[in-house]
Amino acid sequence: MKSYISPNLEIYSYEDNVEVDTEEELLKKVELPLAPIEAWIIDYEAGEVRVDEQKALSQARNSAMRRINAAYEAELASIRSEYPESEQMTWDKQEREARAFLADSGTATPLLDAMATGRGMDKTELATRIIAKADAWMQASGLATGKRQALEDQVKAAETVEAVESIGWE
Repeated sequence: MKSYISPNLEIYSYEDNVEVDTEEELLKKVELPLAPIEAWIIDYEAGEVRVDEQKALSQARNSAMRRINAAYEAELASIRSEYPESEQMTWDKQEREARAFLADSGTATPLLDAMATGRGMDKTELATRIIAKADAWMQASGLATGKRQALEDQVKAAETVEAVESIGWE
């Protein structure tokens, strides 16, 4: 196996029996291994570059997880973007107070009281809406989290760079 490093530092490997006269001919006949520079093994004496397959696989897995996690965050951010961050910081307390109030209307609910007053809405109606939104968020979050975890399992189980790179959020 021979190697060729292009001017833009891409490594191409090709069989020893490939005969070419120009770089252009070579590039038509060679394969570009999917390996970042960190996975290169440079043998100066032999004048060749090889790819450390384990490093390449590890790099591909890390890259895939960054892509998957970014897609996961983007999906959930698309839901959260409808609400200001300060309001999101109250979601847990809103839900706790709403559930406690619906279970026992005598429970103290200072946040729920203030929200109902501010909206001019019946407290029971507000509590019901808060719980419906909280449940919908948990459903969406759970589905996205399950999908992300399943993709992570696939990435960990993949045995080749090509297999890892075929795994995506779509």
